[in-house]
Amino acid sequence: LLLNRRMAGDPNLKKVIESYLGDLRSTASETKRKNPNIKELCDACILKIRTVQTNKPDDFAKTIRDISADLVEPFILAADTKIPRLNQISLQAIQKLIMASLVSVAAAGKIVDMLDVLVEMEELKVLQTLLQLITTDTVVVQKSLTRSFSICTNLTYAKEPVIVNTAEATVKQVVNTVFDRINDLEPSAGSEAAVFLEDGENFIRDLCANITNEACDVPKSGSAAEGSAAAEVSQTLGIELLENVLQIYHKKILLCPKLLAVVKVNVCQLVLKLLSPTSKLKASGGGGPAAGSFGLQVRLLRIVHILVSRYLQPLVMECEIFLTHLIKYLDPPDRQQAQWQRVLSCEVLHYLCAQPALLSAICASYDLKPSSTKVYSELVRALGSLTQHQFATAHINSTNITPPAAGDAAFVYRGTALPLMSNPQGTAVKNMYIDGDRSDPPAGQVPPAGYLVSVAYICTLDIVRSISALFTHHLDTTDGETEASKFDELQVETRQLLYELVSASWAGLLPSLALFLEASSEAPAIEAVLKAFHAFVRFSGTIRLQPCRDAFVLLLCKCCLPTSYSLALLKSLDGGGGGGLSEEALASLPPSPAEEEGPTVNVVAVSSGLGLSGSPNPQSVSLTSRHLLCMNALLTATADFGACLDRGCWLAVLSTLEHFTWILCLRPAGGGGGGQDSQWGGEEGEQASQ
Repeated sequence: LLLNRRMAGDPNLKKVIESYLGDLRSTASETKRKNPNIKELCDACILKIRTVQTNKPDDFAKTIRDISADLVEPFILAADTKIPRLNQISLQAIQKLIMASLVSVAAAGKIVDMLDVLVEMEELKVLQTLLQLITTDTVVVQKSLTRSFSICTNLTYAKEPVIVNTAEATVKQVVNTVFDRINDLEPSAGSEAAVFLEDGENFIRDLCANITNEACDVPKSGSAAEGSAAAEVSQTLGIELLENVLQIYHKKILLCPKLLAVVKVNVCQLVLKLLSPTSKLKASGGGGPAAGSFGLQVRLLRIVHILVSRYLQPLVMECEIFLTHLIKYLDPPDRQQAQWQRVLSCEVLHYLCAQPALLSAICASYDLKPSSTKVYSELVRALGSLTQHQFATAHINSTNITPPAAGDAAFVYRGTALPLMSNPQGTAVKNMYIDGDRSDPPAGQVPPAGYLVSVAYICTLDIVRSISALFTHHLDTTDGETEASKFDELQVETRQLLYELVSASWAGLLPSLALFLEASSEAPAIEAVLKAFHAFVRFSGTIRLQPCRDAFVLLLCKCCLPTSYSLALLKSLDGGGGGGLSEEALASLPPSPAEEEGPTVNVVAVSSGLGLSGSPNPQSVSLTSRHLLCMNALLTATADFGACLDRGCWLAVLSTLEHFTWILCLRPAGGGGGGQDSQWGGEEGEQASQ
């Protein structure tokens, strides 16, 4: 700032003052005939500046700032004449004082009043001047700040696109400036901090009131509201402003109890009202209900994402309602439920599921509380239901599905191919809805075929990866130490959390993973799903969750052989009281589509299987590249976590391996030596043997 500069030592300040004096002389010359009172004020201001230069050269800048309210008076009266020449001179002179930081709080209020008069004639220059006035110094606060913001928001309804775009950009910059002041506050800021915090609270409160079309505290007067910082801002722009504030300044808001209280009371109530299916609030532009406006829903769910991700701990009750809304949107659509709402919710959940710490916090805040809704469990269940519903209805809409190109990853179910719109590893997908700013859904009301399945696929794998990251974080083992023994040493709360993360999710994820495994057409996607199986064998073995362990091991065994053959094999192993497979373990296996309904894969071996109980005549069976990948995953899981398997699991694994090697014709040769007797040879035979 230039408060303590000396006139003689600062040529830039001297240049600004001389130019300002020139503007005063020009205004006096233009008004000496028709407006002599303005000329007299100009002469008086010139005399004041010369007097200050003569009497107080050491603190010249501070003195000019103190009397700036008097120095801008001639230009305010000149603007009232609405003469174009005087308007230009006035704006030019005011901008010089602003850029030199020679404006006091009182002068800032008068300047805002002047700009409110000129806004109908000099829209762009008024916006430029307001932005300079607010961003250059901190003199625009409270009432003058609300009037400044109202001038900008009113111009967002102008007819010329260039003015609308400039006004919207100015509005966003002004809001950022207001909260930057709060963000930069020092602990010892004192009364200044209280003023800045009050401005921030009023902005959030009035934005929410305006978005919901509620009356602000003070009625409007003139072209701008006297008491509302958010007067006349559109719903879409208002929600964008809230989104930016909540996202960029979340750390400061969490540290300020008053700001956090405004978010809790005003923002959360606003979002709940607009998300409610019975909401009667109208979207901007006179459209239908806010709950049915696509653009409004996109921005609302982005705010939901921010609130859940950033404010979960202080807003536990509110976030529970938000998450329940998201989960409800995943249910099969009815007459009131649009398809794109499911996509929006699934995309938000995609962001949430990819954050291990957030998933852990959701489980700890709700599922571990005895009287709370099991939000994490319901989320996994809804995601599984969505996946199964998409596969089950894919063949119904098969006429609208474009078959994927040869070599492209896809899910094939009941003869219908759904393109995989992400990388096969499930680590990236381009969100088509939640990241956009469109007012209408792309390509109408129906998302592209395969898109919902692709997002659900990534969400499913993200949940597994997040749980795996939490296990790795808490179970940092050393040489000779197992994760199971390390688990026993953890604090009770941590053990309960890890146990709940697995026990509440495995039953919901198992059918989805089985579907993805059966329907995947490319090896990278199959391997990504098999990694999830490997992870759950690890989880269940570590926390000693037997039903989960048995279900995933048996499903791996089932997938290593053709469906009908493997089911007959596993059922023949039911040992009753002899330590074989239990009926509960077999019942946990999800149903699978017939082999001919799945994707086409390479057959690598054809041979007769071993005889099974109740089927004395061996049948001819085929092994595919998928079976080889599943057997590799089964061998890896048993090698890594064999100590966690009981007799029943080992019986299933060894029996599956026995039949698998028999079909590959890897049989003992005569004389006790090893040998290979196969109906096929060459490179395929060598690959299968490996």
